[in-house]
Amino acid sequence: MKADVPRATTSLEQRFRTGVPAALTEVIAIHQPLVSRLVYRLTAWSRTDTEDIVQEVFVNALRSRKTFDARSSLATWLTRITINTCCTERRKRLLRTRYWKRLLTSQSQSISSPPAADLHEDIQQTMTELRRLPATYREAVVLRYLEEMEIDDIARLLNLSRPAVEVRLHRARAMLRTALLKGD
Repeated sequence: MKADVPRATTSLEQRFRTGVPAALTEVIAIHQPLVSRLVYRLTAWSRTDTEDIVQEVFVNALRSRKTFDARSSLATWLTRITINTCCTERRKRLLRTRYWKRLLTSQSQSISSPPAADLHEDIQQTMTELRRLPATYREAVVLRYLEEMEIDDIARLLNLSRPAVEVRLHRARAMLRTALLKGD
């Protein structure tokens, strides 16, 4: 399996795992776009939180670098850490206060978007409804349709069976469809 991995990548993975400081810098440079995009989407497009959570992802990766066993790619391992970090952050926020959640929801509903083409409005409405999905459904939608991952890969990342991922996607699409039809 390691034979499929380019030599430079294997070397980077080994250096990262053993704690070579320059390797962490290289891992961040290579994988920060993926992690940032995924965090941005999993946190429901919250720009204010993205940078902090991305930093937390790489801190978590550094702390657990010795657990990386190269059975998966570094990108896949970081994706799992990103999902876990986003889930942890979400739980922290839910525990802090329900008022914060109501405030964010009311603010996102009260913000009026500037006049734009119908497509832009449809995208905005879809993003708003995607934000409202339960986190487990939003994760599945983001990974499948925005990150364009295969269902089997999503199942492995989320530690679910393929049918469980398919059910989440089906329910999420149904919820989005219902919400978007109400908006028309």
